[in-house]
Amino acid sequence: MEIEIYTIYDELAEQYNTPIFGILKIVEREITQLLNDNKITHPQDKKLYCIGKYNVKSGEITNTEKKLINNLLAYNKK
Repeated sequence: MEIEIYTIYDELAEQYNTPIFGILKIVEREITQLLNDNKITHPQDKKLYCIGKYNVKSGEITNTEKKLINNLLAYNKK
């Protein structure tokens, strides 16, 4: 079984944050909750990317072409 690897890019800081391993719908739900709890600030400067896949059976990581999922502002429900 493979799960995807996501990261949030901060355009102002010009850096990627620690990768997040999971299924997209769950990652999006967690981001929404973090935004609503004010644990992620400045969503207009941040974007969610998929950067690879992780095989939970073999422990291997497969690189994929970096894919933009969404701007974090799209998950801000306030």
